[in-house]
Amino acid sequence: MLGDPITLRLSVEQKALLEDEAARQGKRLSTYVRELLESENDLQGELAALRREVVSLHHVIEDLADTGPRSGQSGPGPNAVQIETLLLLRTIAGPERAKVVWGELRRIGYEPWSVSEAV
Repeated sequence: MLGDPITLRLSVEQKALLEDEAARQGKRLSTYVRELLESENDLQGELAALRREVVSLHHVIEDLADTGPRSGQSGPGPNAVQIETLLLLRTIAGPERAKVVWGELRRIGYEPWSVSEAV
């Protein structure tokens, strides 16, 4: 059930853009604006979840690095498959999605890993 209506002021240009898009989608202006606001809430929730995942992955990678092969050990460390999987996922995501994640990493104070740092 919907609550009381709200009133807001928009520039003439903003209102025209919203009306045009609502009409293009076959919706009333109020319905279109409500859906925009609801989708913004969904997006904020998704971004918060993504932030939590990035922090979690950072901790996982730190743990994997801490338990990696010791000097003098031969063969891959016990977590080589996990590290390889994380790197493969990074490749699958592609550069555009990776840029978003790297921006989020930097925002929360972490520098993204790169091959040049590992060498």
